[in-house]
Amino acid sequence: MQFTQLNAVAYSCAQEIPRHLHSHLPGSRVPAVLLFGNQSWAVTYCGELKCKKLGPGWRDFVVTNRLRIGDACVFELITPAAGGTGSEGDGKVVFRVQVLRGDLPDEITSRGATSGSHCHRGQL
Repeated sequence: MQFTQLNAVAYSCAQEIPRHLHSHLPGSRVPAVLLFGNQSWAVTYCGELKCKKLGPGWRDFVVTNRLRIGDACVFELITPAAGGTGSEGDGKVVFRVQVLRGDLPDEITSRGATSGSHCHRGQL
């Protein structure tokens, strides 16, 4: 399962998870890991919220990787927490991330946020 985020990532403290992934992720707050290059970042997946998101730790990923407005991130769900819909105490959620640096083709940027996004469209 993948999703692409094309919003202004530079000042973001959280990253929304599109609706089509919700059934593959826990319904609770669990640790998550972002894999990019040969590094990993610990973040928190906030699955208990209506607008599921990557919360604490996301900003560190943004700052360390110097993400800017116009950049896009492609997230691939590698390991959902045990049980899919999950419960307290499930394992970590792991995403592999690709960063696409600005100058994206119009056919991609004209789509805006990934379809299935439902909260705060246009914001992170």
